[in-house]
Amino acid sequence: MSDRPENDQDVIEALRAALNTEAAEVAEARDGAAAGLAAARRKALARGRARSAARPWAWGFGGLATVAAGVLGLVLWLGGPHGAVAPGPVPPTEDLELLASGEGVEFYADLDFYLWLAEDGGAG
Repeated sequence: MSDRPENDQDVIEALRAALNTEAAEVAEARDGAAAGLAAARRKALARGRARSAARPWAWGFGGLATVAAGVLGLVLWLGGPHGAVAPGPVPPTEDLELLASGEGVEFYADLDFYLWLAEDGGAG
């Protein structure tokens, strides 16, 4: 029965020693992980700097594309029609049918009379 502590103070001291040992191990692991993360961050930042230094034209190309899009938008906005655009005069289909019928020039001389006659319904 020598494994059993004699009083509460011995139990407290044994627990304190075990917890201190475990806390030291956790702190050491945490410090190692933090150091690993810091090293990975430095490596990633260096890689990013090297990559952007290797392609200086990328900013020029992106800027050129942005300017081109802006100019195109400005041209479309300023040069385009504002508001609704009324369509041009649409020829009536009756005129097209008359032109396609192959009638002589005399027929077209009295075209207004024939159109009036067609609207009136031929009454009279």
